[in-house]
Amino acid sequence: MQNYGFSDQMGQEERFEGFKKGHYYPPNIGDILRQKYQAPEVMLKAEWSYRIDIWNDGVMAWDLFEGKDLFNGDDPDRKGYSTRAHLAEVIAILGPPPLTLIRRGTRSPEFFSEDDASLHKSEEFLSGRNKEMFLEFMKDMLQWKPEDRITAKELLQDPWLNGRSN
Repeated sequence: MQNYGFSDQMGQEERFEGFKKGHYYPPNIGDILRQKYQAPEVMLKAEWSYRIDIWNDGVMAWDLFEGKDLFNGDDPDRKGYSTRAHLAEVIAILGPPPLTLIRRGTRSPEFFSEDDASLHKSEEFLSGRNKEMFLEFMKDMLQWKPEDRITAKELLQDPWLNGRSN
């Protein structure tokens, strides 16, 4: 696992106790991490927690395994990264975000109204059961709502990560 900085904001005892008990740390709002690894709640400036690390690990695992960026946020109209382009890439893969997440973000009105690609087609290097297991591994980490993401403890038990096929 990668340390993306969130755990540096708390003491060692608090980190250990929180990890051991699976606690949800106090919510934060604002930018954190390299832009292409930012979780949706960070991009929308909604409250975020340690579960952004699960999103980040999912994106990084994809980038490393596939040898190309899952998301980069390049916006040809703005000559570089934009949150608008990044969110469009996430929507192309995961579909539209739930309204509950949109309503929580202070930047949401810039990108969404109230009315308002799949991983399977994007993965190119695996086939059969191995591909199915990898895609399940990705889906567990890459969820719009942070509370729907797998925990780090659960992630360590994943069959694909541990080389076990059912």
